[in-house]
Amino acid sequence: MPTNVEFPSLKDYKTAAKEAFSEVLREELPKVVREATRKDYYTTNDLKEKFGFSSRKQQYMRDEQGLEHVKSGRKILYPVNKFDEWAKRHSVNLDK
Repeated sequence: MPTNVEFPSLKDYKTAAKEAFSEVLREELPKVVREATRKDYYTTNDLKEKFGFSSRKQQYMRDEQGLEHVKSGRKILYPVNKFDEWAKRHSVNLDK
C-alpha cells in the first residue's frame, strides 16, 4: 500500500515565513518602539498635558491615593512604570 507524502515547496515555506514574520512585526514592533522611546519619569507638566491632572489633583493623588513619586528640591517626578501601575489600580471598568 503506497503512501504519497507531499512536501511543501520552497515557495510555500517562504510565503509561510513571510506571513508569520509580518504578523509578528505588526503586533510586536509598535510595543518595542513605544518601550524604547518612553521616558523613565513623568514631570508634573507631563501629567497636566497628557492626562489633565492639575497640580492640586496631583498633590491629592500623592498624599491620599499613594501615587509614588521622587522629589528633588521642588521638582516632582513620577516613575512611569509606577504611574502605570497606580493608574491600573485606580481604573474603572477598562475591560468593558
